[in-house]
Amino acid sequence: MKFFPLHPAASILSGLLLGAGLAQIAWLSFGSSRQPGLAGQTTGQHPLHPAAGAGHSATANLHGKDSFQEQGSKAAHKDPQAAWLDAMAMTNLEERTAFIDGLLRELARTEPLKAMELASSLPAGSLQRDAYAAACAGWAAVDPEGASKWATTNLHGPLAADAFTAITREWADSNPAAAAAWVSSLPNGALSSGATEALVGIWADKDPSGASKWIDSLASGDNKTGAMETLAAAWYAQSVDDAVKWVNQQLDKPGGGDVAQALIGAWGNQDPQAASQWVGKLTGDTQALSAGTLTALWAAHDPKTAADWAVGMAPGLARAQAIQSTATTWAGIDPQNAIAWTRALPDSPEKKTAYNDAVLTWAAVSPTDLTSWVNSQPAGADADHLRGVASTVLVESQPLDAISMTRQIADPARSQAALVRVLNRWGQYDSSALQGWLATANLSPDVASRLKYVPEPKP
Repeated sequence: MKFFPLHPAASILSGLLLGAGLAQIAWLSFGSSRQPGLAGQTTGQHPLHPAAGAGHSATANLHGKDSFQEQGSKAAHKDPQAAWLDAMAMTNLEERTAFIDGLLRELARTEPLKAMELASSLPAGSLQRDAYAAACAGWAAVDPEGASKWATTNLHGPLAADAFTAITREWADSNPAAAAAWVSSLPNGALSSGATEALVGIWADKDPSGASKWIDSLASGDNKTGAMETLAAAWYAQSVDDAVKWVNQQLDKPGGGDVAQALIGAWGNQDPQAASQWVGKLTGDTQALSAGTLTALWAAHDPKTAADWAVGMAPGLARAQAIQSTATTWAGIDPQNAIAWTRALPDSPEKKTAYNDAVLTWAAVSPTDLTSWVNSQPAGADADHLRGVASTVLVESQPLDAISMTRQIADPARSQAALVRVLNRWGQYDSSALQGWLATANLSPDVASRLKYVPEPKP
């Protein structure tokens, strides 16, 4: 029986628990041509703080009750150059970022090129990206056409992506159709994905039907799928019935399965019982993925009810996926009860998968507790299986304990097989440590011959 990997919406908890981490876009290398700007670097204490020394400061008379963003916004109307020097003197990164955001956002409404010049003077990195985005947002609030033209001409890479999103948020709030026309002209890829989803999220609050018509005009691809997912979740917040009707119309189209997951991601958090009735009407892979998404969300706060629903489904891939997802999420919260539930399931491939996933999750969350619990189990085939499964995850944090666990397996053949798995796993991520251990381990020739990740000793 095949099992799908859990959909990202369904594996939020389990993925974190297992340390799997979701793939992230990495901007590895982008040439940056710095625009002429100010050095902007000064030393000294930040004059907004009580310990600040005396002397002129554009922000010295601002009220302490204002947030740093508000202080930056007010300073833009006094002496923005002096305020910028104050910002550069701030040592708290969060405060400095908020102050710069307010300053550039407000300054760009009247002097957009000055705001861009100040942003360009920052070193490349997240602070500069935030600064450009703030300046573009302020400019777009009064002149979105001007801001969009400048950004598409002057910014590239992640700077452009953040700026495009910021401009779209401002523009879509006042004229979503015009913003949509601009977003449609952007490159179809990572640079425009944030802008596309920002546009749809705002447009959906005003006119979800209009947003859906624009999405229909997009070429198939990641941007269109992302926009559809955004619309499904946003539309659900306004009208469950309308959102379901629209999603049903997308199911047979490219990306329709992902749209169903987006709807369940919102619905499953609010009313999983009602969402389960809709999932029960789906078919094929879409139903299986939706069932996994739903039970991951449901089991996070009501695992017993989620488990009852999962086992009550008709036999098939969707039921298997729901059981697997429930076991993984439940084990991250209450592992002993999760494992007890999987043990009580009728014998089947889905039982074995759910049982193993529950043990693996516990091994990742609290290996010490799992080890103590495993050691308290009666000797026999069940305890041997537990040790074999748990040791494959335990090796990543406690390799010597994992090796010890494999040697406690009563059946010699299973013990040896588990030891080989653990040693090969250890060699995958720390082959030199394994090599050091092997120097005094005195392994049997049969085990040694089955190792795959041991480097040749250095001469």
